[in-house]
Amino acid sequence: MDKRFFSTDNVKLLLDGDGGRLRCRFLIGFPFICDLAKDLVDGERADIDRIENVELTNSSPTRNKLNLCDWGYGTDLSTHVFYNPETAVKDRNELFGYVMSLAREASVNHHNKKPLDEYAHYLDVDLPLSQDGSVNVGIREMVVSKELATTGWFVLHSSHITEPQAAHDVYRMKNVVEKSFLRYKNNLGLDRLRVHGDDRMQNKIFVAFIALVITSAIHGTMKQKNLYKRMTFSKLILDSTARTQSSASP
Repeated sequence: MDKRFFSTDNVKLLLDGDGGRLRCRFLIGFPFICDLAKDLVDGERADIDRIENVELTNSSPTRNKLNLCDWGYGTDLSTHVFYNPETAVKDRNELFGYVMSLAREASVNHHNKKPLDEYAHYLDVDLPLSQDGSVNVGIREMVVSKELATTGWFVLHSSHITEPQAAHDVYRMKNVVEKSFLRYKNNLGLDRLRVHGDDRMQNKIFVAFIALVITSAIHGTMKQKNLYKRMTFSKLILDSTARTQSSASP
């Protein structure tokens, strides 16, 4: 389950089965709005970036530490704390660049109402008091640091998966399913079925499912061949269609 489904009550509901038994097995993301998640990250921050903590994944290697958390009912949850340094650096650079662009914009045109909320969140803007109209713009370093405190980190709770590699792979497979549904709705036009009757609905969904299998295979090949650096999925389909039509022409 995604971390948006996490709550203490939900976890206890999953754990408090009949006779104190586990109601069902689960793997769930742990959001950083919970103090426990922040404490787990803070506890591992100094030592997690070590070679013995490396987990090899399909993308970039991550770091992992396993903890056991007692949730009552005689059950300890396996708590996996993951850290991806590449994601942390990427998010840090993007946020730094965004805040600096806001600061430059505010120094030139602090009356711009569109980014006013972003100004108030990231910047301290002193309105001009002198005749030259100069503006003093300060960056709220504590806000930026707080936002970056958990970037690159994610925490998983599981009732049964103790191996970090397995926990990581199972949770990431959820993303594959979500992206497949996204393609199902957007790329294949199934956000609305626009049919009447169960038979037509089932036929359309079945054909779209076959199309989803094909598009997923194409996406996998494009990723494997690094084709995304040169074109998008839509461009590939358009080019392939154009070539097919030209070769079929007399």
